[in-house]
Amino acid sequence: MPKRRGKAATGHDPERWAPRVAVVGGGVAGYSAAARLRRAFPMAEVHVYDRNRWHHYSACGMTFAIEGLFPLDRTVIQTPDQCEGAGLEVHEGVAVESLDLDARRVRLAGGREDPYDVLVLATGRRAFVPPVPGHDLPGVWTLSNYGDAERVLEHAARAKRAVVVGGGAIGLETAVALRAGGAEVTVVEMLPHLLPQMLDEDLARPVRAHLEARRIRVLTDAKVDRFVAGPGGGAEAVEVGGQAFPADLIVVAAGVRPESSLADASGLDRGETGAFATDAHLRVMRGGRPVEGAYAVGDCAEVRHAVTGQPTLSPLASTALYEARSVALHLLDGVHAHRPVVSPAIVVVGGVHAGSVGLTTHAAERAGLGPWAVAVKDLDRSRYFPGAGELHLKLVGDAGGRLVGAQCVGPRDVKERMNLLAVAISEGMPAERLADVERAFSPAVQLLQDPMLTALDGFVERARGLRG
Repeated sequence: MPKRRGKAATGHDPERWAPRVAVVGGGVAGYSAAARLRRAFPMAEVHVYDRNRWHHYSACGMTFAIEGLFPLDRTVIQTPDQCEGAGLEVHEGVAVESLDLDARRVRLAGGREDPYDVLVLATGRRAFVPPVPGHDLPGVWTLSNYGDAERVLEHAARAKRAVVVGGGAIGLETAVALRAGGAEVTVVEMLPHLLPQMLDEDLARPVRAHLEARRIRVLTDAKVDRFVAGPGGGAEAVEVGGQAFPADLIVVAAGVRPESSLADASGLDRGETGAFATDAHLRVMRGGRPVEGAYAVGDCAEVRHAVTGQPTLSPLASTALYEARSVALHLLDGVHAHRPVVSPAIVVVGGVHAGSVGLTTHAAERAGLGPWAVAVKDLDRSRYFPGAGELHLKLVGDAGGRLVGAQCVGPRDVKERMNLLAVAISEGMPAERLADVERAFSPAVQLLQDPMLTALDGFVERARGLRG
């Protein structure tokens, strides 16, 4: 981040300001914020408080380590020694129990209090386990942090039969990982189709077909009745619709909830989502007013959606990085606002990539936008080029003809399409303008008439009809 000369309107001079920064939480959001602030303000004293004893690691890499693509410790990004070499002081195994926002102090377990000038709450998320009988039995594992991954990896080595509860991104990546290890795998999803937060049912079908081709059993519209205990007291089966599925390994990947318990301990506001309420600059709120010098980032922070304008969560590593940047910029100039999110996301399920951005049709319906969609299916590269595969692309519009969401499933290049559409949706770009954007072409990477252009042509025609 370039240095600024002098002091902006209400911001801080990076060459003179030497704040003590307290970052609560050691995940990707916390470490990203800590590193950003240390770079922005070289004289800053930056402290990271992490209740766990795991080093700075990539949670997104855990399922691939379980699959055996690399050792789990390869997901460690930095050790405390490396962090301290970068100017960060890491306090591992140190829990922050409450905050004194007026005195600007963090209260640690054991009674110690540390001062701060800038506070960043990056407390992350906690795994959700369906509250059905047996949910607290030994052997019902979650996969939300490094310690979870260590336990799952240990049991996966000898598991012959596994049940994964949850058909979202983590659940499906876990299912593929366990199947690669030789286990018989069953996925249980309570909603009517897989990846329900990312995809509509029609786009989820090729993902399901891919899993079933790998001999992974998929149950949708299926609720867990209970986790069944074995003779030793640990869970050894999952009962679904009255049928028991025996399992040596049970992994619950049924979603996450924001970890915002410090709100109750410190008088901070929670938003509609249960996360820390924030203003346009990511400052936390108390009594409906922003708290100066105190921010929330990552899975624990409530933000605004660019399409609906409503409060939302965006529990993505990419969003956390984006939010860390916004905090640093706001401290530099005092006016920088964090742009509302469209949450482009991608999941790699074996050989299939599935991505989404903005709203699904179902989400747009819940928002009262009167959605409709254009879906196309074609090859992802020229038909004569080796390895050409099937690409599914869907564009979602609202009653006024606005582009509000997109989904894509294919063997490759899904991320690039979602990133382009993220810019278009975030900026409110008309589909006509997006269709006019020049594109590079090679038969090795796409069709001359790419599925994106086909979908945009259909979308523009439908949107013009709505506008009269």
